[in-house]
Amino acid sequence: MSKRTVVMVLILIAGAIFAVQQNFFAPTERVYGQEELFDVLTWQDLIDGDGADAAREEYLRATKPVTPAEQHITAHAFGRALYERFGAEGLRYCGLEYTGGCIHEMIARDFLDKEDPLSSASQCADFATPIACEHSLGHGFIAFYGYEEEGLRQALAMCADIGAEELIHGCTYGVIMEYYFRNLQGPLVSEPDDSNAYELCDSFEGVARRSCFYNISTLWFLRIEDDADIERPFFRIAEKCWALPDKESDREDCARGVGRSIGSLGTIARERRIQMCNDVYAVEPIYLQACTETIKQFRSLWGELR
Repeated sequence: MSKRTVVMVLILIAGAIFAVQQNFFAPTERVYGQEELFDVLTWQDLIDGDGADAAREEYLRATKPVTPAEQHITAHAFGRALYERFGAEGLRYCGLEYTGGCIHEMIARDFLDKEDPLSSASQCADFATPIACEHSLGHGFIAFYGYEEEGLRQALAMCADIGAEELIHGCTYGVIMEYYFRNLQGPLVSEPDDSNAYELCDSFEGVARRSCFYNISTLWFLRIEDDADIERPFFRIAEKCWALPDKESDREDCARGVGRSIGSLGTIARERRIQMCNDVYAVEPIYLQACTETIKQFRSLWGELR
């Protein structure tokens, strides 16, 4: 073997060893289990160790591959961690990602500490998206008054008392969403009890009724087991919306809720989400419009999910 050949072989061997070492010693990205994502201490430790900006970057990276529901619950946990460390000042580290879970948590916590609805409501006027702030207060109102039906009705009355905008995504929806999912009590407290969901919605009028039927499809979505075909559950939910008795407007708001659930599928391109509305409601123009309009509102209300 010539001297030149020997040198080339040694160079190749050294290069291979270097490549292996680089791969071996390269830092691996941490993979979080569901319990870790939902645990406030996970994010408090990162905030304390690396600072809030770095913790936010890690929270966004860690939540990218998980489901929309897990993203939203984790956003609540991250918001709780920020609030524990910075109080209301920590809001600057929240974003609108994951349908505003971080903001929901922080504004609701701030209200629960102050117990002053008018003071809390006044800060919503300074928000880039006031409805997101009012929705967050809705979460706080039901947590304050209690998760029984009496507390629910008191919280809905408080939305009216503070002059919250009468929109189905706003304060009343925050109340009804928190009534069922209890995000402020921590993740996975209990399975939402939807046994009387229709009867409860039917007992309301006005924006509370609309928000309730908007939420009902989310409850049904959680009752459907995982399916390899992402569209199939939405066909089943749409059928349940069609079967609602009495009012066309209730079925239409239910279709808007389907649009909200489709809109929360942040791993799917926005154009594809809109096409899913077309697939589900192809023969029902009124419901199709309700579904697609809700997806389009996601960008203005919460921003595109990351």
